[in-house]
Amino acid sequence: ILENIGPVEFAATAIVFRIMHASFMPAIGIGQACATLVGKYLGEQNVQKAKLSIVEGVRIGMIIMGSVGLIFILFPYSILDLFNCPDEIYAFSVPALRLTGAIQVFDAITIILWFSLSAAGDVKFPAYFEIFQWWGIIIPCGWYFGIYLGYGFFAPWIALCVAIITSSMVFSLRAKTGKWKNISV
Repeated sequence: ILENIGPVEFAATAIVFRIMHASFMPAIGIGQACATLVGKYLGEQNVQKAKLSIVEGVRIGMIIMGSVGLIFILFPYSILDLFNCPDEIYAFSVPALRLTGAIQVFDAITIILWFSLSAAGDVKFPAYFEIFQWWGIIIPCGWYFGIYLGYGFFAPWIALCVAIITSSMVFSLRAKTGKWKNISV
């Protein structure tokens, strides 16, 4: 979608995605650790420890990724300089990096809960929800608002941000309902 909006916009997205992919690695590591603990504790029939592992994992992930997000918001130029960002890209990459910083906490929640729910045997719900989010909301909204209506660069980025925030809320509600506690694998 962004490639069709323009080459500068596409380049800005490529740089920010490179930074973003590195930034959510801590959440993936914490999510995998949570998945291991959730599986272990549910195997031992200790639901309370499994639940505590999820809560603590999300808390730690929010602290780490929230700190990274704050750095993205406060120092986008310094971060982009590390990637030899051409001057014409800054107009798009700085706001995109700040948007990325603003959703880091939500991304941590989504990633960690995805791993945790999957480890508990609730594999289908997170997978189907994410497929729906990407193919039913993010891509169509990004195209419709960004290309068809001509809002350009920020429309797909806002669609992505809304989707990540929505995923974090939906996965939080799913975890809170406790349905994952009773799934037998």
